[in-house]
Amino acid sequence: MKRLKSSEALSTGTRTAAQVAGRMGVEGNWGTVGTGNRADLILLSANPLDDITNSRSIDGVMVRGQ
Repeated sequence: MKRLKSSEALSTGTRTAAQVAGRMGVEGNWGTVGTGNRADLILLSANPLDDITNSRSIDGVMVRGQ
């Protein structure tokens, strides 16, 4: 079985999931950070690209830009 790289795992949980939701009829700009996109973010104290378990080191959460 092939293991995902950290970057692939993050993309699968964000950008790819948003693309699938869009195909299912969910409207909105989801899954990437950019002007005009919806802003639900987690702020991490360590880089998840170095080690995917760093995605658990949550320092803050932003929901709908707040």
